Amino acid sequence: MELTIDNSAYPYGTLIINMIGCFLLGFMYYFFVEAKKTINQLVAVVSTGFVGSFTTFSTFELEIFKMFQLDQYLKAISYFFVTMLSGLLFVFLGYCLSKLIIIKRKENK
Repeated sequence: MELTIDNSAYPYGTLIINMIGCFLLGFMYYFFVEAKKTINQLVAVVSTGFVGSFTTFSTFELEIFKMFQLDQYLKAISYFFVTMLSGLLFVFLGYCLSKLIIIKRKENK
């Protein structure tokens, strides 16, 4: 059995899953660490364990590798940068949403 990845299309599925994971990590980081002052080990278990298993970094790397094998250099490089930059954006957005929710909850008390 051979592992096949569709290299004809842009890997939107992997990109979307990774962005959801980035958003969740940003959200959980503020919620647990900044606002709740939770123990860092607990945050590491939840974030690395749950969200880390949800995201698909290894698939992302394999897709880039396969693109290079197929001489799809521009596609591989664009995919890399789109993923890295949008990942930072989604961490930031998750962080901001979590912060907004915490601030609103404090105001309503």
